[in-house]
Amino acid sequence: MLASIYDSIWFYYVCVIGFVAYAAYYLYQSLKLLVENEKARKAFKEKHKPEEYEEVQNYIVWVVLEAIGVLYCIYTAITLDPSIEQAPWFRLAFGVVAIILFGQIILNITKRRILIADDGFQYEGDIVRYQSVLSMNPKRRLVLTLVDVLCTNNKKYSMPEKCGKALHDKHKEVKAMKKNKGKK
Repeated sequence: MLASIYDSIWFYYVCVIGFVAYAAYYLYQSLKLLVENEKARKAFKEKHKPEEYEEVQNYIVWVVLEAIGVLYCIYTAITLDPSIEQAPWFRLAFGVVAIILFGQIILNITKRRILIADDGFQYEGDIVRYQSVLSMNPKRRLVLTLVDVLCTNNKKYSMPEKCGKALHDKHKEVKAMKKNKGKK
């Protein structure tokens, strides 16, 4: 009779390597995006005085919830009863989930804040001028409402409703100021 693939310890090792590699890659991509975002934020802040821009943040609740998840995973992995037959695999699984949640924390910090000024905005590592904004459309997703911002370079930003609303309001304000300036 043929042995089942699930009976082989190598099957588990391949799965572990796959999950650990995915978690490491996800964390790396999140950190890379955060570094790019911080560089763009720094450049944006160097061009504008603090009173010339507004910062909208919408990540605190998400970060706290995910941090609780990370702490729970770490606690569970450490305190798991070693007499359980699959304890090492459970520890590894909780560790991988903790790494992925930590990557989510970094992503939320990156994608749930925006800097808005009179000449443009900074979001996700890019500085965008208002002239390049083609449309802003709110889209209801499964749980949240996001605002899709389409730009002339065919780049599309999906931002949280709070950030998108602040951007839309500022964009309308700037358009009105330019329109009034042109009438005078």
